[in-house]
Amino acid sequence: MEVSAQLTGFYRKAGGDRRLRRPHLNLYMALLVQSRGGGAFRVNRKEVMAWARIRSRTTYHRCLRELDRWGYLYYLPSYDPSSKSLVCIRPLAKEGVATDIAGDATAMMLGFSWN
Repeated sequence: MEVSAQLTGFYRKAGGDRRLRRPHLNLYMALLVQSRGGGAFRVNRKEVMAWARIRSRTTYHRCLRELDRWGYLYYLPSYDPSSKSLVCIRPLAKEGVATDIAGDATAMMLGFSWN
C-alpha cells in the first residue's frame, strides 16, 4: 500500500468524521509510521504512545478501540503482558472508505472480526 494514497484516503474519511479528536489523529499517524505503510504488525505500545504524544494508557487503548470500531484499522488486543497486540491498517480508497477486499480477507485470516 502506498503511504501517500493511504494518507489521502484517511484525511478524506477523517475530514467528515466529527468523532475524531487529536489523540485519534496522532495515534493513527504513529501507527501508520510503525506499519511502514500498511499491513498487519505487532504494536510497540511505548514507542507509539511517545510518537503520538499520548501519556495515558487508558487514552491509548480507548483510541485504538474507537479507530477499530469506526473502520480505520483492525485491532486485536493481546491480554498477555509478554505479547504485543496486533494491528492492521485498513486500506482506504481515494473516497476514504475501506474497499480492499483482499486486505479484509487477510485481516479475517489473522483473527480480526468484522465491525
